[in-house]
Amino acid sequence: MASNILIKRSTGTTAPGSITFGELAVTTGANGTQANAGDRIFVGDNNGAAQIVGGRYFMDMLDHVTGTLTASSSVLVDSNSKIDEWNVDDITLNSNIITTSTTDADLIFRANGTGKLVIEDGQELEFGTTGDVEFSFNDSDAVLDVKRVTGTPDLRIADDMKLIFGDNKDVSIVYDETTSDKLKIDGADIEIGTTSTSKVNFANTTDASNVATAGVSFAGGIGVAATAWIKDIRIDDSAIIGTASTDSLTVNSTTIFQNEVTFNGTTNISGNTAQTGKIEIDNLKLDGNVLSTINSVQELIIDPDPATDAGGLVI
Repeated sequence: MASNILIKRSTGTTAPGSITFGELAVTTGANGTQANAGDRIFVGDNNGAAQIVGGRYFMDMLDHVTGTLTASSSVLVDSNSKIDEWNVDDITLNSNIITTSTTDADLIFRANGTGKLVIEDGQELEFGTTGDVEFSFNDSDAVLDVKRVTGTPDLRIADDMKLIFGDNKDVSIVYDETTSDKLKIDGADIEIGTTSTSKVNFANTTDASNVATAGVSFAGGIGVAATAWIKDIRIDDSAIIGTASTDSLTVNSTTIFQNEVTFNGTTNISGNTAQTGKIEIDNLKLDGNVLSTINSVQELIIDPDPATDAGGLVI
C-alpha cells in the first residue's frame, strides 16, 4: 500500500526552528527573496540544523531561454556558450559594442600598474561610423599610418594647443589664436628636405609695398648660402653689398639710380653708360655739354701726358 511521507511546511519566510536528521521541510507562498528563506526546501543535518537544498525561489531563476540575459535570474548560456548581453556596474557589452549604461558617463580604459593598453600590429583604430579615419601601426615599415578612408575628414588641433616634439619638450608647433593669430614653430631650427630637389613654395603671390604687406616676412636676418633668384627686388633703408674688398657686384640689366649712390673702391664699367643729369668726379663736373670744375678757384687741366701714362695727343 502507498505510504505518506510527512514534511514540515510553512507559508512563512523563515527556516524551521527544529528539524531532525534527514527530515524535510518547505516554505511556500511565492514570497521568497534573497534576504529571507521563503520558497525553499530544507533537509535536517546531523546536528539538527535546516540546510537549504532547493525550492521554487531557485527554480524561478532557471526558467528562461538559454543565451538570453534575464533580470533577477541565473545566466544560462546557449549551445555556443554565449549570452546576448552582459552588464557590469555601468558598462554594457552587447554584440560588438561596449557602452556606458548612464547617459553622458565616461568610458575609461585603464591598465593596472605598469601594464599598457595595446593595439597589436596591423590592427586598425577607426573613427567615424563609416570608418572615415583609420590609425594603424605598419610593422613592416615601422610607421604609424593615418588613413582617410571615406569623405574628406580633417585632423583638428584646438586653438592655442601645442604639438610638442622631443623627450624634453624641445620643439613645439602651435596656432596662437589668442595673441597673434599666427602659426608658431619654436624651439629648434627648421630644415626642409634632405635632397637637392626639395623645395619650399609660398602660394601668396601678392606684390609687397612694405614689410607688413609681404607674402613672406622675416623679423630677423636672412642667411642664404647659395644663389638667390629674385624676380623683382625693393630694398628699404640702407643696403650693403659685399663684406670684403674681393666681393663684386655684377649687374646684367639696365640699372636706374633715382637717388645718390656711393661707391667705395674701384668701379669698373664696361659697355655703354647713359647718364641723365650732371655727373661729378672729384673736382670735375660734367653737365650737358659743359665740362667744368666744381671749385671755382681751381683751373681745369687737360693733360695728355701725365707722369704715369704713355703720353697722347689732345685734339
